[in-house]
Amino acid sequence: MVIEAPVKTEKEVIKTQNWELPVESLDGWRPYTAEIPYQCLEGPDTGHHKRSFNLFRDMMIGINGARGAGKSTTNTFLAMKKMRMGKPCWSNVPISFYVLEADGSRTYYESMPLDVEKFSNFSPELRRGVVSIQELQYYVEARTSGRLQNRMMSYGIMQIRKTANSFFYDVQDPSWVDKRFGWSNDCDIECTDASKLNYDLKGDFPQYLLEDGKYLKEGVITLWTIKDTSGILTGIPFKKSGVPVVENAQFKSWYIWDSFPTHFIVDAWAAYHSIKTKDDNKKKEQEALLGVIEEAINRLLQQGKGEVVSSELWNMIEELSGKEVNKQVAGALLKDCGIPKRQRADGNNYYNIAVLLDDKVAEAATNAQ
Repeated sequence: MVIEAPVKTEKEVIKTQNWELPVESLDGWRPYTAEIPYQCLEGPDTGHHKRSFNLFRDMMIGINGARGAGKSTTNTFLAMKKMRMGKPCWSNVPISFYVLEADGSRTYYESMPLDVEKFSNFSPELRRGVVSIQELQYYVEARTSGRLQNRMMSYGIMQIRKTANSFFYDVQDPSWVDKRFGWSNDCDIECTDASKLNYDLKGDFPQYLLEDGKYLKEGVITLWTIKDTSGILTGIPFKKSGVPVVENAQFKSWYIWDSFPTHFIVDAWAAYHSIKTKDDNKKKEQEALLGVIEEAINRLLQQGKGEVVSSELWNMIEELSGKEVNKQVAGALLKDCGIPKRQRADGNNYYNIAVLLDDKVAEAATNAQ
C-alpha cells in the first residue's frame, strides 16, 4: 500500500502589497476600495483638542466595549492616523485605504501582517511604528497569564518606548486580557454605539446611514469615554483622579468603514500559538522528516524492494531532504510507523518496509530478494 499525501483543496486568495487573503475570510470586503477624505486623518490629534488626545507620542491604548460598539473601527482609525503620520503599521487584520488629497490625487496606505514572535523578540524589523491587534484575548488570555506567550508579549509592551512603537488593542471586556496589559495602558477608550442610545438626530446625514430616514444605523457614530490611565495626557492617572479626559466624544466611524474587513475572523488557534516553543519546533521538524521518510519508502517499494538495508534507506532520505538525517530520530519514527528492523547474518540492519503492502504483494517482494 503506497502512502499518499493528503489532498489539498485550493482556496481563492486575494493578494495585495503585503497580504494574501482567503476570499472566504473577507465576507465581501475588498482591499483598495476605501477612500478617506484627507481631513479625517490630518495631524496627530484624534479630534478637537479639548475632546480628544494627541498621537504624536508613542502610546499603549486599550479599547473596550460591547459587541458592535465600534472597538475595531476605533482601533483601525488610530492605526490609520499613525500610518498617515508616516509610521509603518503591523496588524493582525488587514488595513487598506486611499486618502483623497486636497489636490484631488490619491495616496495609498496598507498595513503589514503582524509577526507576534518578532514583536515579542524585539526584532529590529518592528521599530518606530504601530502595532494594532484586534481581539487581543486570543493572544494573551487572562487565564493563561503564566504561559510563555503571555510573558513574552508582555515583555514586548514593557519596552515600547525603547522600540519607539505604539500599541493599540481591543477586547470586549478588559478582564479577559492578561492584567499586565491593562496595567501598561497609557489610556483606555470605552466605546458605545450611539444608535443604541436615546439621541437627537442633528446634522445632515446621508440617507444610507439612516433607517426609515430618521434613525442612525448601527456603527455610524461611536461614542468614546477616554481615561488617562497612566497620566500621560493630563499628568494625573485616572485611578487617582477618577475623572475621564472626556465622555461621549463623537467619532464618525462611517468614514472609515471600508478600510478593513469588519467581519474578519481572527484565527483563535493560530493566535494562541503565535510564539513557538522548542517543543513546537521539534514537532514540526519531526513531521517534515516523516514526510521525507514516507517519500523514500514509496520510491523503494516502487522499485520492488520489500526489505532494505538501513544505510540505503538513510541515503535515500538524505538525498530527498538535502541534509544529513538524525538516524536516531528517524529510527524512532520508523518504529512508530510499525516498520520492523532486524539484523542479518551479514551484520547489516534491515527494515522490512513490505509491511506497508498487502499480504500477497509483501510476500512476493520479500521472496524476490
